[in-house]
Amino acid sequence: MKIADIECHVLVSPGFRADGTSSSQDDIVVVVHTDEGITGIGIAASAHMAAAIPNCPYFEFLPAEMCDSHLRRDLVNDPLVMEDGLIRLPDRPGLGVELNRDALEKYAWRP
Repeated sequence: MKIADIECHVLVSPGFRADGTSSSQDDIVVVVHTDEGITGIGIAASAHMAAAIPNCPYFEFLPAEMCDSHLRRDLVNDPLVMEDGLIRLPDRPGLGVELNRDALEKYAWRP
């Protein structure tokens, strides 16, 4: 068995189709990797990507309260949480997370 570790912002590594399968091998297990510094928005996108890949039994996840990044902790009001080893995706539109408008203003880049 081969394991593919995919970064969400890359989406598709060379040789892989968008559904996480390989164009040349059927025995690949996909693990979606996220960075500790990624935002809560990015975590939600990564979790949705992992859920959409049929051969992705694992998702690398670090709870927001364990992260050093303010962007990871502050940008969403309702970060995804793991309960009993599972991350339940929100059933709201889009990525399902509510943006913290004050944090968006606070961390906005201004030239």
